[in-house]
Amino acid sequence: MSNNPPRRRRLERTLTPAERADWDAIARTITPLSKRVDPPVEAPISTPQKPAPTPPRPSKPLASLPPIPVARSSPRLPAVEPRVLRALKRGQIEIEARLDLHGETQASAHLHLDKFLGAARQRGRRVVLVVTGKGKDGDGVLKRMLPHWLGAPPYSEWILGIAPAGPAHGGTGAFYIALRKAR
Repeated sequence: MSNNPPRRRRLERTLTPAERADWDAIARTITPLSKRVDPPVEAPISTPQKPAPTPPRPSKPLASLPPIPVARSSPRLPAVEPRVLRALKRGQIEIEARLDLHGETQASAHLHLDKFLGAARQRGRRVVLVVTGKGKDGDGVLKRMLPHWLGAPPYSEWILGIAPAGPAHGGTGAFYIALRKAR
């Protein structure tokens, strides 16, 4: 038996008479696409040709950073100072850059994070927001991996602190990251 929770059943409603009349009026203006069938292509009679060679698989992954296994425990990262965190959540401190990783794979998210943090640091940004999303059941892969990525060099040397974002900035599916000044 599966441990998955039962799916919520979608409540269906019927159209009101006004909605049904509008739908019928729109449906009458639509012409269906023709069922076009292309004629069969006859193969020329000739000597059999070798099939086209399949392109070789890349020896390296497409992302320059190797995929990282999913981690369950997170490293100890410094927390954003409480007064700064309160000011961020209240909107008194501006978030200078944002990165949304929704829908990214682990490898592409890590690559985007690398580029984002490097650029933010070069531009002198001090507070950034990284949105990972909550994932299924609030335990998404990117949400779990972000602290591990930030706890490893070179990021660990760039980070002053990290904290879950306030509800206005994505809640538990987003993180405030305070960056050190670039030397």
